[in-house]
Order: sequence, then structure tokens, then C-alpha cells
Amino acid sequence: MQKWDLAEQKAKAVMESENFYLAPISSFQSDVPFLTDENQEVIFSQGSNNLSCLTTFTARPGDFCVTKELYDLFSDNDRRKSCFFATYYNDEGSVVDNDSIQLAYKYERGNSLRAHISDCFTLRMSEAWLNRAEALAMLHRDGEAMNLLNEFRKQRIDGYVDLAYTGNELVDEIRTERRKELCFEGHRWFDLRRYAANAEYPYTKTLVHAYNVVGDGVGYMYTRTLVLPPGDKSYTFALPKSVVNFFEDGSLTTNPRDVRTPLEDQETDEPEEEEGEGGFPETPNPDEPEEGNDEAN
Repeated sequence: MQKWDLAEQKAKAVMESENFYLAPISSFQSDVPFLTDENQEVIFSQGSNNLSCLTTFTARPGDFCVTKELYDLFSDNDRRKSCFFATYYNDEGSVVDNDSIQLAYKYERGNSLRAHISDCFTLRMSEAWLNRAEALAMLHRDGEAMNLLNEFRKQRIDGYVDLAYTGNELVDEIRTERRKELCFEGHRWFDLRRYAANAEYPYTKTLVHAYNVVGDGVGYMYTRTLVLPPGDKSYTFALPKSVVNFFEDGSLTTNPRDVRTPLEDQETDEPEEEEGEGGFPETPNPDEPEEGNDEAN
């Protein structure tokens, strides 16, 4: 990791391919799927697509929705905004007056559809462009990195005008562009882990997951909120039990992790009579939560 010279060389080689190309701005339509088997920038894809079903990421009560934080990263003249996302509609087809955002046409979608593009293992030209821009910035070749970022954005944003950034600000811009372009493709969790380990421009944040629970002896749906702070042991995956048990002598143990208690269940040191005033931890701002792949909060 952080072999930036090699990363830049490999990304450049992909960009020079005569078989695959960066999708032009005309590829982003508000009613046409973007990632299909006919998309000229898809290099390889393998695996299922759990987002192709029309009953997933509908933003309806009890279902997942796109984070407002992610949605607001896209300017109104960014073609991806109206292609990837849509406002929540109710069963009667009327727009609901709230800020719940649903997934729209990043992928082909249909309840009986055989998806051609995976939502967790796809290689495409956009990633090569962004990988190279990131590597150039890490090598302090800011001018080249900025030129690449500007050219990329011209194929995503109507009326885009070249901008100029350097240093940490440039790295942040590239990381944000990567988050926007590759959202819902399984990159975000691993990118956050990479950024935390970056030697020159480290980046960490607290992740907050609010999710609905049904069951556990309760006959109604309720909310639980989990927090993953920077440096938590859970950033390292646990080893499968089958792998650990293979070593019968006990020489292999799984990666340690702490039991995660929902905020709503955490005990407080405040006197019992004061709990209603603040005995439980403050609920995070719903506009700021983000999950590992950053899309389902």
C-alpha cells in the first residue's frame, strides 16, 4: 500500500487502453441506467447486485435511503445527481415532502431482472482516472493531478470550469470525487481504511449507523444507533470460525473486537431522576451519519 509510483504507472496503462473509455457526460440520464453491460468504461464485473431489486433503497419508512451528506456533495448541474438518485415517491406516485433520497438509475433495476453489473466487484475506467489522480497528488505532482481531475469533472458536470487546488486540499477534492463517482460500488469502507493509514494525508471520522430492528421479543419496529470511532478494532475483519478451527492446536485466533452496544442501550452515570434530561448520549445529527460504504444511512 502507498506505492504511489507503481499505482500511477498501472492506472496510466489502463487509461491508455484502446478497449475501454471514460464514459462521456451524455451517458448520465435521469431515466436511463448508467452501469450496464453496454457501458464502454466497464472493464470487468463479477458477482451479484443486491441493489437491482426495486424494493431496495426505496427511502420508504423502514427501508434504506441515501445519506443526505452524500447527496449534497453533488451540485445541481452534476449529471450524476439526477441519474443516481431520486426523491421518494409514495404508493400513489406522489412526491413525499421530506428529505429521503432513493437510489435511481446507477444500475439496471427490476424485481425479475438479471443484473449484468455487480454492486460489489466491478472494475471500470473511472476508477483508473481517480487512482491516477490520487497517486499524482501523493507524489506532489499537483499540476498533473489537478489537470486530470478537471478533465474528469468535465465529463460529469455541465458547464464545469477548471479549478486549482494543491496539497491537502487537492487530496480532499480527489477523495470526494471518488466517493461521488464510486458510491454504491463497495469502495467506501476500504477507502476509509486506506485514508486512516495514509502516511502524509491521514483522514479519519466517526461512523454512525442508525437502523431499524424488528423482533427480539418486541412486536414493533424500533431504532438502534451504533457508533464506530476512529481506530476501533472492528476496522479489521474477524477471521471466519472455519479458518480458526482449522488450526486444531489453537495457534490461530481471530482478530479481537469489542462488543458494540447501541447508544440507546448504553448505561449512564447520571442519577436516575435526571436521565430524561440527558442521561443517554446525544443522538448524532441525522445529516452527518455515514456508514462504511457511506450510502445506507
